[in-house]
Amino acid sequence: MSKFKIVDSCILLDYPQILSKEPDLIIAGDVLKELDGLKLNQNPEIAFKARRAAIAISRNLTNIIFNLSLDNENKKVDDKLIELTKSYAGELITNDVYLKVKATANNIRTSGYGNDEVYTGVLYWDVLDMYSNSLQELLENNVLPP
Repeated sequence: MSKFKIVDSCILLDYPQILSKEPDLIIAGDVLKELDGLKLNQNPEIAFKARRAAIAISRNLTNIIFNLSLDNENKKVDDKLIELTKSYAGELITNDVYLKVKATANNIRTSGYGNDEVYTGVLYWDVLDMYSNSLQELLENNVLPP
């Protein structure tokens, strides 16, 4: 059993502290590309998390193994992570449910990290219900266009 752990981008976005707590972590080049692309995301929370992950990576450079061997392959990132994990006979660290299923189907050991390891479902909010009085007041006071 290998000691190496290949880290998915979702872990770095939500739990960048993994970089200072876990030894023998491997980050694929495509994960770096994903994070770099997310730093300008329209969603400010995602952009913030991507920048925070970049800072955590830069502060832990000596603790990380970077693998750029599959960067030029014309495959999806998930498939590259599975292939990379196989090549190290390692473990894939992800909270992405579909990636976990695909990895398990390929006989890859997986584990999650943090509180998001177990999917608990989707929470729906009825925003119109929550703010219907406030919106109505704004419309009546000509703060918002009708």
